[in-house]
Amino acid sequence: MLRKITRVLSIVFVIFVSLFALDVFEGQQWFLALLIHLIPSFILIIITVVSWKKEFLGGILWILLALIIKLITWIDWMIIAPMLVIGGLNLWSAKNSKTVK
Repeated sequence: MLRKITRVLSIVFVIFVSLFALDVFEGQQWFLALLIHLIPSFILIIITVVSWKKEFLGGILWILLALIIKLITWIDWMIIAPMLVIGGLNLWSAKNSKTVK
């Protein structure tokens, strides 16, 4: 159950971040601008896929990315907090799956 929650939260968070790329349709080269604005979403998709395969590594990557973003940018905790929660849930799920097996 915990594994499903982390997967759903990861997908919802990627969709949320992808919504910020929808402001690029006014210019002439909107497709290139859309691709550039979706780079963070592509990175999050890669981390989501890694966390599906290896939960512990995915949890570390989510938390590490959140801390790096917080250290180098001014982004508010509204973006960072869900990443920390998803990473923590991945780590917790990895711990619980090892104790069950």
